[in-house]
Amino acid sequence: MAQASPQQDGVLLLIKVAHDNTRNAAVFEQFLDNLHGVLGGRRFALEVVSLHQHIYLFVWCRKNQVELLQGQVYAEYPDCEIEFVKDYSAIGSR
Repeated sequence: MAQASPQQDGVLLLIKVAHDNTRNAAVFEQFLDNLHGVLGGRRFALEVVSLHQHIYLFVWCRKNQVELLQGQVYAEYPDCEIEFVKDYSAIGSR
């Protein structure tokens, strides 16, 4: 049986945190450290994008990592929004 390619097995999430949130850089560093710990070496990708005076965080991960990743994000940023997007053009029309 053939294995699914990363493109078929992966999802892209757009994480939006309000620009006026009270969390500082140390919280984001802790979030990254927590992700590293709970994902235990499994691959995922983070990309920070600045566009139209807004900062967006894209996360690519395997489908079976989504709930774990969402839990970590919401633990540090409970008011954030997480959307599944097809590609990076999701922010082009905003």
